Amino acid sequence: MKTMKMIKTGLVALFLSTTGSTFGQTNNGTIDKGPLKVGPTSPHGATERETLLGLSGNASNANFTNQTKKQYEEANAVLFYNPNNPGSGLTLVASRQEDFTGITPAPTRAAQDFTHYRWTYMGQDNSVIKDGTTYNAELNATEGWLKEYLATNDNKLSVTGLTQGYHYFKVQGYIVPAGTTLNETCMQYSETFVVFVLPQLTVDAKRADGGKGVLQYCETEASDQDNVELQADIKYDGYTGSPTLESFELKYTWYSVKADARGNYSTIDATKVDLAGAEQRASNDVTSISNSFSPSIAEVGKYKFFVEVEYTVKERTYDGAETSNARKRTYALYRGWVGGTDQNSATEVFVTPAPGKPHITIEAVQD
Repeated sequence: MKTMKMIKTGLVALFLSTTGSTFGQTNNGTIDKGPLKVGPTSPHGATERETLLGLSGNASNANFTNQTKKQYEEANAVLFYNPNNPGSGLTLVASRQEDFTGITPAPTRAAQDFTHYRWTYMGQDNSVIKDGTTYNAELNATEGWLKEYLATNDNKLSVTGLTQGYHYFKVQGYIVPAGTTLNETCMQYSETFVVFVLPQLTVDAKRADGGKGVLQYCETEASDQDNVELQADIKYDGYTGSPTLESFELKYTWYSVKADARGNYSTIDATKVDLAGAEQRASNDVTSISNSFSPSIAEVGKYKFFVEVEYTVKERTYDGAETSNARKRTYALYRGWVGGTDQNSATEVFVTPAPGKPHITIEAVQD
């Protein structure tokens, strides 16, 4: 039975490439699970960075309620891919002042403001500078993008249309005193920030027995029946990078739809926004990675089943709870109907009655 493994520290050798000082990073970062760590954060508390991210001292902004700067960056360095609006995007913010963390020996002077920033795209493997103009028109493959800090937002890099997989972006800060030229400045330290866009999934929900067994069981055997076992197999759409498909832990939630007395089924919303007519039967939490499900429904009737799969490395509801009729980010829910491509073609499963004993009476007696 195929399983999906968790992203763990060390499983993915994804360390951020830094030289000397970093803009707010005190340790090398790696993608892992529990807690999630992706990209550099600012534990030392750069107030300018907090302001630029839209955070306040009491996190009063509705988008950052109960979140710290570190939590915000961690949650948003892993992105969902929205096929309805292809590509993902975000804005990277370089600190206004230089950071001496990691420099030995560290300067004893007060930190100064940067005057220029050079942004470069390092591709999906962080090897050499790549052409990133697809994501930002200024990120060419030779010199990147040099910005002089003259106005608000000049220390930001906005990128859009990010494809599935890793993306590395590097920034270097310059301090060019009046009367000097940029080419004559001292060596620049840099920071590299990694973003990961989760690949789309295709769900193949089917019978685990390969279609050889029966699709029914008796009501009295529901609790431990082994006639019907369902399975969800996953494929990654358009993704050729790393980590490999076994590196992700996924959450599987199984649902049933029961036919009425006339044998008709409620129509389940294909957009996945509304679950009316379906009943949740099982949901594997982050400690369970099984992709199989055995129904234990004891109510006699005819049923169809579907499964919804999502990533556990980033929950769809990371920024707040959802309601039953307003599900968040349905494009990050991947659904499969057992035995079919949709509800109409899905396989039917029968829970059959266990007949009681008959009683004998007599009639038309002749002595």
